[in-house]
Amino acid sequence: MAKGIIFTGIKHCGKSTQGRILAKRLGWAFFDTDDMIQEETGRSPRQIYSEEGIETFMKHELYTCQILAEKINSGLNLVIATGGGICNNSKAIKILRDVGQILFLQTPEEVAANRIIKEIVFEEGKMLGLPAYIASENPKTEADVRQIFSKFYHQRCKIYKEIAHKVCVLGEEKKEFNSEKIWLAIQSFL
Repeated sequence: MAKGIIFTGIKHCGKSTQGRILAKRLGWAFFDTDDMIQEETGRSPRQIYSEEGIETFMKHELYTCQILAEKINSGLNLVIATGGGICNNSKAIKILRDVGQILFLQTPEEVAANRIIKEIVFEEGKMLGLPAYIASENPKTEADVRQIFSKFYHQRCKIYKEIAHKVCVLGEEKKEFNSEKIWLAIQSFL
């Protein structure tokens, strides 16, 4: 029977990077749900979320998960990196849980926040490059961004833990060190 290993976690926890590394190590195919949505729609998840709202984005996310489930059900082993907000899309999570094992990559709050801060671009007095859930709160300063992120981080970590089959705590170490942590964590999945 084909298998799926699905990475969930907050933005910038390493889902895509670690997913590619694990897929290569296992000899499995790798898919990133956000990349698939962009390929399908020609727009980034952030654009869809900002322009058409969360419901439209979640429909695209659900459709993408259905495609991935079909691939696994047809015999393809996959490593899947999901978008950070998939934890709020219960229909998509159910589809993924039915075809694979979910691993929550938990990164310390400060590490993830620092990675988000690095992507901020100031243009005409506006902060650009923020995740949609932060941008929608209209932060004015880096401190605002950190405060908004903190609230979401704690809410989402709670949900990630509830939907995951296993949690793997990652740190600021080199990606190779975190890859070994993940490798050990998934042994019961294989």
